[in-house]
Amino acid sequence: MQVLVEKLSPLTCDWPLKLAIRKLNGAWPAELADFEAVFKEEADKAGVRMLRQVQDDKIAELLVLTIKQEAGIYDLQKAFKAFADKLAEFKEPSLAAWISPDFSDQEFTQIARTLMLLDNKFDQHIKSGYKNTLTPEEAEEEDQDKVKQITLLTDRPEAEKLLHEANSLAQATGLARRLVNEPANIMTPRQLACEAENLAKETGFEIEILGPQAIQDLGMEAYWSVAKGSAEEPRFIIMRYLNNPQSEEVLALVGKGLCYDSGGYDLKPGSGMRTMNSDMAGSAAVIATMGALAREKAPVNVVALVAACENMVSGCSFRNGDIIGSLAGKSIEIMSTDAEGRLTLADAVTYAWQKEKATAIVDIATLTGAVIVALGDHVTGSISDSDVLWQAAETGSKLSGDKLWRLPIDDDYEEKNKSERADIKNGGYRGGGSITAGLFVRAFANQTPFLHLDIAGTSYNESGSDRFPKGASGVGAELLYYLSKAFFA
Repeated sequence: MQVLVEKLSPLTCDWPLKLAIRKLNGAWPAELADFEAVFKEEADKAGVRMLRQVQDDKIAELLVLTIKQEAGIYDLQKAFKAFADKLAEFKEPSLAAWISPDFSDQEFTQIARTLMLLDNKFDQHIKSGYKNTLTPEEAEEEDQDKVKQITLLTDRPEAEKLLHEANSLAQATGLARRLVNEPANIMTPRQLACEAENLAKETGFEIEILGPQAIQDLGMEAYWSVAKGSAEEPRFIIMRYLNNPQSEEVLALVGKGLCYDSGGYDLKPGSGMRTMNSDMAGSAAVIATMGALAREKAPVNVVALVAACENMVSGCSFRNGDIIGSLAGKSIEIMSTDAEGRLTLADAVTYAWQKEKATAIVDIATLTGAVIVALGDHVTGSISDSDVLWQAAETGSKLSGDKLWRLPIDDDYEEKNKSERADIKNGGYRGGGSITAGLFVRAFANQTPFLHLDIAGTSYNESGSDRFPKGASGVGAELLYYLSKAFFA
């Protein structure tokens, strides 16, 4: 959906003004006074209302979205689901929308961003069935009946700047969703690296991509142990956006990049494998974040790392019971080949502080089923040993609408990762699984301030929700954007 702004002060508008987005008991423009008077009772309820009245012998329609005064970004985004359904009733390509001045600049940005994503869906592989039941003429006519452009009418001074940021956020979320939704036979590690490279060229961040030999030469044995079982070659993707010379801080964003996870020899059941193309949602989030930061020329120093690979079964796959090395020099006992993500993250996190000199590390990963048991599908689980990073994450959560919950960490949880045969083990225990998995990754951070985000429950939903379409949610892309800016504020 294309979204524009038109600055009108004082606000003047001729019909057809078709949309109004306002806060409960908030302001109405003079042009809508008749609607307010006639439909006062209906209009002053939170939710979506289609208001109609006769004007000059014609029926004028106004679609009103009324949002509670105390609603946060999360609730604001949810409110647009019903709004989008009603929007389809308008058979016009372009509409004007009045946005109440009661909204903050941040809320205005999120309104614009959410409108841009209203028609975001993953259907490019549908080439038969319904789409081909229409003649070319019918298809063209149907397309003309869809709303394609909304112009926001506002006298907000920073409207153009806010719209630019909204566009960057919408592009980031849209990209993250597409990368995750693509099937594994298309979004291979090599293709993921190409996507990151194209984004770097488009937006201006630096990128470096390493292949199998370079990965082995570096000594990334934990990463290579997972990757070597697949015919698809791994790619280690290094992205840099260093735009704050006044700061000595370097923030590393490390995204899990399992483009497909069969579980290895510790095989997943068939029902669990079908959506394992989504096991690279963490990598999609950090790649998309880098694009948004570069587009907005954010004053940050951010390095993003993705150890992209597949976890497959073959004659050279790693096995349960193996003891492998790592870039950090720690030995790892393999309790489960289906706990592979933490192995790839271990080497990527080590690379962050060892090679990129990161002073703070955030990893984001579809890491455990345990976090879904604990928090369901609308809250991301987190652990952190840094209050500074956690405060930045809370800011990112508030501004993006992506909910977080900080889980406890202490020595008793760390004890669960101890091995009798190696320095550390990658599983083999029950209870607190999301916490112990995050602590496994932290063990490779070399005391660098650390934040872990487990998005296994929030990154993908086959049935969709009030906030997200079916499939990938794009969670993390906007959260990490705001987190990065808050960290350097």
